[in-house]
Amino acid sequence: TGPGTFGPLLLPSADEAHAWVQAYAADGLATARRLVDELRASPPADTRETLRQWDEVNRHLGNVAAMGSLLSNVHPQEEVRTSSEEAEVEVDRLATALRQDRELYDVFAALDPAGLDPQAARLLEKVLADFRRAGVDRDDATRARLAEINERLTALDQEFGRHTRDDVR
Repeated sequence: TGPGTFGPLLLPSADEAHAWVQAYAADGLATARRLVDELRASPPADTRETLRQWDEVNRHLGNVAAMGSLLSNVHPQEEVRTSSEEAEVEVDRLATALRQDRELYDVFAALDPAGLDPQAARLLEKVLADFRRAGVDRDDATRARLAEINERLTALDQEFGRHTRDDVR
């Protein structure tokens, strides 16, 4: 089962694990990028549909990140753990880039919240706040620094996880 399908995640055999992790991550990231390109190119006229499509992007990113987190902490093969950590980093980079994408932000900023139920209205507020928190409205240097800080946080989190996982005391 790939990153675009629903149902239980079917894990590979030990011999296939490394290639599977790389393919799963590549497929999930490519699907997220494609969905974002579609969202930028022709955003739906309906606010709820735009939010649904953004949720789909985040589902794909979340699936890759969850797989990366799980396997980087529990898989017995070092190369699989390393590829899984790399997948987490790639998800983080793409998520940061998306939240700093002014054109994408403009799609959401132009949405009309009128007629949304309270949950959908709250989601739209949160999405816009996430963009601003990532620095979408800041200069290039600030956005670059925020991306650098975010990458460093991911690296430190992974290092902490490795120390915890590899401690045999």
